[in-house]
Amino acid sequence: MANKENGQKLREIALSTVMELVGDEDTAEIIMDEAVTNLPNLKDELQGALDSSDLELASRSAHSLKGVMSTLGLHSESDYAKVCEQALKSGDTNIEEAKVKLFASIDDFMAV
Repeated sequence: MANKENGQKLREIALSTVMELVGDEDTAEIIMDEAVTNLPNLKDELQGALDSSDLELASRSAHSLKGVMSTLGLHSESDYAKVCEQALKSGDTNIEEAKVKLFASIDDFMAV
């Protein structure tokens, strides 16, 4: 179950980071809206690729998640995606621990 308190904290970090990057509240809101749209899609894409053993797509999805999380200043979450990406690139599908943490963070972020 999603943790709304953690989600709120993640959203605050993300908004602060994006505001620092762009310096404009309207543009920051657009970027945040894009994140809200893209994160669940990327999460689903990663899980679907894993379910169908498509390691190339899974690696690309993890890479995209890493980029979004990094842009939002969510460095621990970006690190979870990086662990997934690196393992998948080497053919290792044993990413459950990092994937669970990454997906929980996405769920928390989306719960707000």
